[in-house]
Amino acid sequence: MRKIILSIVLSCVFTSVTNIQAAETANKVSQPLPAISKLVREGKPEDAMNAVNTYIKAMPNDPKGYKVRGHLNFSQKKYNEALADFNQVIELKQKSATSFEDRAGTYLALKDYDRALADVDSALEIKPKSAFALVLKQAILEAKNPVIGPNFRVRNKGERLR
Repeated sequence: MRKIILSIVLSCVFTSVTNIQAAETANKVSQPLPAISKLVREGKPEDAMNAVNTYIKAMPNDPKGYKVRGHLNFSQKKYNEALADFNQVIELKQKSATSFEDRAGTYLALKDYDRALADVDSALEIKPKSAFALVLKQAILEAKNPVIGPNFRVRNKGERLR
C-alpha cells in the first residue's frame, strides 16, 4: 500500500513540477524556448520536443535547452533520455540545487537509489533548506528501504533529534 501511495505522490509531484519547471524555464530564455511552455500547456509534447531539439541544435552549449528537454523526457517517462539531458546540464555549468534535484528524481525513477541519494545530498549542500530536496530524500530513503516507514523524517543539518 505504501509503495502505491509513494508512486502516486511521486508521479503527481514530478509531473506537476516537471511541467511547471519546463514552462518556467522556457519562459526565461529567448526564442524559440518561450513557445514550449505554451505547447506544454496545450498538451502537445511532440511539438514541444521538436521546438526544444531545434533550440539545442542552434545553441548546443546552452544548458537551458537540455534542462527543458530533460523535463519533457521525464514527463513522458523517458528516464534514460532525461538522465542524459540532466547530465549535460550539470556538465555545461549548472551545478545548482535544482539541477541535482532533477537528476536525483530521475535516478529515483530508474531505481538507482545510491546515485539519487548522492545527488540529493549535493543539492542539500548547495541549498540546505530546500524543501523539495528534503521531500525527495525522504522518498528515496523510503523506496530504498521500505522498513523505514512513514514516521521517519529527514532532518536538516543541525536540527536536533527529539
